[in-house]
Amino acid sequence: MTILFTDIQDSTALNEELGDKKWLKILAAHDVMVQRCAARYGGMVIKSQGDGFMIAFAEAEEAVRAGIKIQRTLASNPRRLRKAPIAVRIGAHTGPALEKGGDLFGRNVALAARVTDLANGGEIVVTAAVSEAIGEDSGLVFVEHSEVELKGLPNTYELLSAEWERS
Repeated sequence: MTILFTDIQDSTALNEELGDKKWLKILAAHDVMVQRCAARYGGMVIKSQGDGFMIAFAEAEEAVRAGIKIQRTLASNPRRLRKAPIAVRIGAHTGPALEKGGDLFGRNVALAARVTDLANGGEIVVTAAVSEAIGEDSGLVFVEHSEVELKGLPNTYELLSAEWERS
């Protein structure tokens, strides 16, 4: 399975700037958009975490395509989000996870969350496991991002950026 996280960059500052009522309208439009993009590619929303989501996909390619759809939708400046352009950070990792009570747990979930923490707004960062699971014939473009140590996890991890403007 591939676990994809989304997170609105600088959401607290944006909330402060807009005020609670406007922020909730922007957040509601964001939530609908992310859920639609995920569903289009077979993603199952596991949970919403304030201004972000944890979404599970059976296939790595579908996860990346959903991430691309999210970024492209935001870049097209949808009417309901025009008053407050938002930047969404997306991260993904492929590997087994444990399910309990409709939630996912385990090392691979933590790894996907840590990868998301390293993404900038407008970026899709994935582990090498994601790009390897997809293969080379998908038409998706990945470029080297970095090799990093992730907090609380052993070893280093190769991260790549999915180039959503070129895929």
